[in-house]
Amino acid sequence: MKKILTQVTLLAALLLLVSTQSQAQYYTGIGVRLGKFSSGLSAKYFFDANNAKGLELFAGKTKIARGGYIGRLLYVNQTPCTMPLLQIPLDIVFGGGAHAAYFPKGYYRLRDGELIPYGDRIFCAGIDAVLGVEYKVPIAPLTLGIDVNPFLDLLNPGPEYLDFSLAIRYVFE
Repeated sequence: MKKILTQVTLLAALLLLVSTQSQAQYYTGIGVRLGKFSSGLSAKYFFDANNAKGLELFAGKTKIARGGYIGRLLYVNQTPCTMPLLQIPLDIVFGGGAHAAYFPKGYYRLRDGELIPYGDRIFCAGIDAVLGVEYKVPIAPLTLGIDVNPFLDLLNPGPEYLDFSLAIRYVFE
């Protein structure tokens, strides 16, 4: 009986720790984003302690066409969403912004399934959106996120328009 009581007490303490730690807020997170097309460094900064609104900056390499470099700035809104069935404290992340990219060689677009090359040293820019979920790890100063990033190139449209990613960031509380 004493063993069961000890286990229940430890479980209750762990659940209390998880529930209180998951409510901890942070202002800044820095880490990496691993995407289907674009991977690199990612930083997120919130204007207030409630993680309501902030900026997300990304700089990295892209695998679109023959590869290039990309930078993205997003205005994000992060809203808590607790899943009643699993009791996992997730944040829904959504927002919009802009990107700019440089392709040293081999950039192209597709029109009716036909590849149309632009040439070398091409700069492109456009608008972005983001929709995802983020989980703040209760026992470590880390966040894990999964998102989808639809984008539209307005200057020199390219062959792709949708990127999926996984992000891990170290957070400063």
